[in-house]
Amino acid sequence: MSRILRIKNASGIDGNWVGQTIIAGEYFDITYDHQRWAKDNDVFTAVGNGDLVLSNGVEDFNDPISGWNWIEHDTMPISNTIDGIKVAVHSSSKPEPEGVTTYAIWTGAGDDLDEPDETLSLGAGDLLTFNMSYDAGGEHVVSKDIKFDPRHGRVWIHEAYLKFEGGGVPDYLDVETLAPPSILQQAVNLDLVIDENNCVTYSPSGPGTGTHGFAATPFLIPRPYAQDGGWNFNGTDLTPSMDDTGYYKISNVEKVVHKFFNKIPLHGTSSNYFTMTSDETSELFAGYFIRISAHNKSNTDWTASCIMEIFRQRTNNK
Repeated sequence: MSRILRIKNASGIDGNWVGQTIIAGEYFDITYDHQRWAKDNDVFTAVGNGDLVLSNGVEDFNDPISGWNWIEHDTMPISNTIDGIKVAVHSSSKPEPEGVTTYAIWTGAGDDLDEPDETLSLGAGDLLTFNMSYDAGGEHVVSKDIKFDPRHGRVWIHEAYLKFEGGGVPDYLDVETLAPPSILQQAVNLDLVIDENNCVTYSPSGPGTGTHGFAATPFLIPRPYAQDGGWNFNGTDLTPSMDDTGYYKISNVEKVVHKFFNKIPLHGTSSNYFTMTSDETSELFAGYFIRISAHNKSNTDWTASCIMEIFRQRTNNK
C-alpha cells in the first residue's frame, strides 16, 4: 500500500536530515524515496532519541519502534481479525494520498498534450505498438513518448505488459522516465550558469553574476545515490548547493531520471502479453514523461506492443 509518511522535528530547534531542513515543531511530507530515509543513520538516531517523530498522516508514532516499522515496511499495520475471527488481508499498490481518489486503469496510450481541448486529450496519445522493419543501414530504433495531461490530475505508474512477435537476437526494449528541459531566460534575475553537461547551477560569484534565470518552475532531477546535485528542495524552498552535494540537479535539456526496463530481450514470439510485475507504484510528476524505445539490432521484421497499469484521478473526459 502506498504509505503516507510524515516526519516531525520534535528536537526543539531547526534541523537538517537527508538534505532537507525541517523547522522545529513542523512536519515534512516524504512523498517518495522512503528507503533513503530508512537507511540514513542520522535519521535512525534522531527517531530513537525522540528528535524526529514519524507519522502516518493520522497519528504520530511516539514509540520509535512503531515509527521505524512504518518507514521500513510497505504495508499498513492493520488488524487481521474482526470480532476475534481471522480474516485474510493483503497489501495494495493503490496510492492513497490524503484528499485524493485514484482509479486503476489499463492503457495502451498516454494523453495528447497537443490537444488544446482537455475533453479530447485524455488517452488520445500514440498507441504503444512498434512495427520494426529491416534497415540495411544498421540498427533501427523506434521511440514513443508517453505523456499525461496535468489537467486530468495526478498519475502513478504500477506495472507493464509486453507482447512481441518475430524478434531476433539481440533485439530489446528500454523504458525510461525523463525530466523535460527547464525553461530559462536571459532578461532578469541572471543568477544561473550552465555547465558543459547542461546542468543549471547557481553562479559561484553570487546573485546577478550568471547568464540565465528561471523562466518557469524548474524540473528537478533526483540524485539520491550520488548526491552530486547543485540544488536542494525541502518541499517549499529551492536552495543552491554550492559544493555540489545536493539532492537534485536541474538541466536545460531533457534528462533520464529513472530506467524501468533495461535491455529487455525480445527474442522469438511471446504467446500472449506477459506481466512485468512490481510491488511498487511510482508517481509520475507533472511534466515528466515515459519513453519506450524498441531496438532492432537483428535487422529483421518484428512487432511489439505494450500496455501499462496506472492509477490516475480522472479516467474519462465526461
